[in-house]
Amino acid sequence: MEHLPTAAQEVADATDGIVLALRLAAGAARHRVGWEELAVRFRESSRLYPADADGNLRAMRVALDSLTDVERERYEDLVVFPPDTPIPRSTIERVWRHHGVQNPDALLARLEAGRLLDVDGEHVGFHDDQLYYLLCNASEQTTRHAELLNAHRPESGRWNDLPDDELYLWRHLPDHLVGAADHPALDDLATDLVWLVRLWHLHGYSGVVRALENLVDALPPDHRVHPLRTRIARIAHLVHADEPVGMIAATVASRLEREPRREELRQLAGPGHLAPILPLGGIDDRLLQVLSGHTGRVGAVGVVTGADGRLRIISGSDDSTVRVWDPDHPDHTLQVLTGHTGSVWAVGVMTGADGRPRIISGSHDRTVRVWDPDHPDHTPQVLTGHTGSVWAVGVMTGADGRPRIISGSHDRTVRVWDPDHPDHAPKSSPATPTG
Repeated sequence: MEHLPTAAQEVADATDGIVLALRLAAGAARHRVGWEELAVRFRESSRLYPADADGNLRAMRVALDSLTDVERERYEDLVVFPPDTPIPRSTIERVWRHHGVQNPDALLARLEAGRLLDVDGEHVGFHDDQLYYLLCNASEQTTRHAELLNAHRPESGRWNDLPDDELYLWRHLPDHLVGAADHPALDDLATDLVWLVRLWHLHGYSGVVRALENLVDALPPDHRVHPLRTRIARIAHLVHADEPVGMIAATVASRLEREPRREELRQLAGPGHLAPILPLGGIDDRLLQVLSGHTGRVGAVGVVTGADGRLRIISGSDDSTVRVWDPDHPDHTLQVLTGHTGSVWAVGVMTGADGRPRIISGSHDRTVRVWDPDHPDHTPQVLTGHTGSVWAVGVMTGADGRPRIISGSHDRTVRVWDPDHPDHAPKSSPATPTG
């Protein structure tokens, strides 16, 4: 960099060598902004963002100053999009056409050349600091959310008529309704079972969970969406991946007898699906959700803390597996731990020497296994010695402060294992029946 012109060197110094800031400065220079002018603009920007870590924000201000008023206005439209989310370019182009932009492809190319966004095929992405700058500086953000919605609103005015190929808006519609402060639309969406079922068909149950969570957060605590979320969770296991939308509608309609818009679901299901004449019932109001995926009887359950600090459910089954579930996303298993060759009768949790949790399982195959849930692909420790099925496992702290594993077996022994030295013979005590 010692061979750069003086003004160019000043610009490089103003970016603090941060990659994004350097790219933004280079992008501005490509659009006929001389190095001397860029240096002046960086000096002005440094008064607003003086901290050493603010190189990206200084460069963002300079880069936006290189745009025309119209280009800057349309760039600020992008403030409505969430971080870490690839945005379909078709979604952005629809918004810009709504504002009268005749050639959105050319505008995207201009902003990409200025390093203000990245285009990857049919999707557009942003650096976190680019969105942060927009959030801090873009005007009329509520209006911009409303304009995005107006650009995509179906002719019928009903959001459940949104075309299937508008996958982005299917997933993020509640976000933009909240951003637009459109409370009547949020209220309607929260009880629109047709929209919910079509979302389920397009984005799976995880999309439904996310949408309902956003609606619950946005609406009053006495709104119908709160009990609806619970009722949907109770029946989620009845809906399988890739089911036709009519079949999902029929299943949901058959189980939500108390929902006032249930008849709309029956119309969506059509005449080809059976509907119960009498209420099916049979679901206890205390039930929150059902986790399905095991192919055999489940004989053991437990709880483990994940790496993110959130609780996970663990289960052992006749299908010889241990499964780890996220209770917030019950439509898919986080992990399936395989290796046992017989039914898993017992599961437990212990803290390893490194302070991280381990899952313990006991099986009909006469072994105790110790799994690392953060690295499920690692081979588990296998503790052998029992001559009968292992029915129970537990954990205790030894005299030296380190954990010990306890196991009980059909061979009438209780064994105590040192998981840090699995090659050492366990202490064994016969379990003598009394009475």
